[in-house]
Amino acid sequence: MGLYYGKPEREEIYYLYAYSFYGDGMFMVAGYHFNNFVQTYPLSPKKEEASYMTTICKYKRSLPHELDQSPTKDAINSLQAFINKYPNSTYVSSCNEKIDDLRTQLLKKVYENAKLYYSLGHYKSAMVSCTNAIEDYPDMINREELSYLVVNSAFLYAENSVKKKQTERYKEAISLANQFNKEFPKSNNFKKEVVKIIEKSNFVLSVLEETT
Repeated sequence: MGLYYGKPEREEIYYLYAYSFYGDGMFMVAGYHFNNFVQTYPLSPKKEEASYMTTICKYKRSLPHELDQSPTKDAINSLQAFINKYPNSTYVSSCNEKIDDLRTQLLKKVYENAKLYYSLGHYKSAMVSCTNAIEDYPDMINREELSYLVVNSAFLYAENSVKKKQTERYKEAISLANQFNKEFPKSNNFKKEVVKIIEKSNFVLSVLEETT
């Protein structure tokens, strides 16, 4: 690199230098050099490829869905930025496939985080987290399950509330259950459970009305 500084051959050397780190699995370093190649040789015929490899290095650095997904989001943004800059590139198809792969990984993380509050018995927080997951990600995996958890969390939240709050919260549970039935009229997995929630909530409400 040093010997050919300022000479035409250095461009090819630097290109291979970046690939050497990629081949060794040093994706952070490789990504830095591919990006630096783009900045150093803006007129190079290899610029598009180097830009693509910059995004691929970020893709390679994404973590399993159980871990922090900040690198995953960064990789998605980088891949999309490449597509926007080179819409006719032969790499666009590959970028789209990788975006789909990363998005599935990201949705798994959001899904598991949303369910966590329910598993811990924090029903109010579960209602919020599951609702946010559904609203923020229209293509959310297991959308029907999360919608059911919103309903059941509302019911359990009402059930565990102080008496003076129960009427309001049971009515909310019924409202959410009706919304579930409207969105998933042919639900096979949770239909019976939602019907039970409505029946139990109405029964408790009738008892509460008699005692007030």
